Amino acid sequence: MGEIKYIEKQHMISAIQIPQLYAVWADVEPILERVVEESHGDISVRSTRNRLIAGELQLYVISRMDEIDAIFVTDVQLSETGQRVLLVPIIGGNNMDAWIDDAIFTWRKLAEELMCDRIIGLGRKGWERKLKPHGLKVTHVNYELEM
Repeated sequence: MGEIKYIEKQHMISAIQIPQLYAVWADVEPILERVVEESHGDISVRSTRNRLIAGELQLYVISRMDEIDAIFVTDVQLSETGQRVLLVPIIGGNNMDAWIDDAIFTWRKLAEELMCDRIIGLGRKGWERKLKPHGLKVTHVNYELEM
């Protein structure tokens, strides 16, 4: 993906290219660690970093005045029916109310640019409250049983 920068309100959302990843990692890692803690073992910091370095995933940072407030990670996938899906499997940060509108604006823009048919985000139940006003809805629920 090219260098995409969106400036909305007071936040700048930047696509982090692989060479830039090393420069921002110290600020990104603590945010990613909090997301990993809530993932029930589905993701790890190490695997996510490796996939970012390999170009399998794309990292975006949401910053304000040179301080990273939040991150999200995207992936474009094809469904079994051939639909292009912008997947947002990782999102986290501080002061969500200040940047969530900008993030969703960016997801919509990315989905258009990448010719995606829909956007799927993964997150905890509490995200529904923040995303519903933007037209996103819950379509699935996961059930887990630890063994």
